[in-house]
Amino acid sequence: MNKDEEEARAGDKTPVRRLTRFERARVIGLRALQLTLGAPPLIDLGDAPWDPLEVATRELENRLLPLSLRRTFPDGSYVDVPLSELV
Repeated sequence: MNKDEEEARAGDKTPVRRLTRFERARVIGLRALQLTLGAPPLIDLGDAPWDPLEVATRELENRLLPLSLRRTFPDGSYVDVPLSELV
């Protein structure tokens, strides 16, 4: 199989446009860790005390996270999908 055929096959793969429960858990955990280490929240929290997991969940639900997921297929090809398209 030459390179053009591989690119054509990779182009035919349309990823499912929603997060799996495993991807959701990973993204929330990753963002909660970033918040714990001092990253600024992307939503307005006011003066109330906040929980990093709750903030990460709200940011994900509001589609504010500038992340992309790489979905790998069994043949080794992959598709990068922006997180804002998957929620």
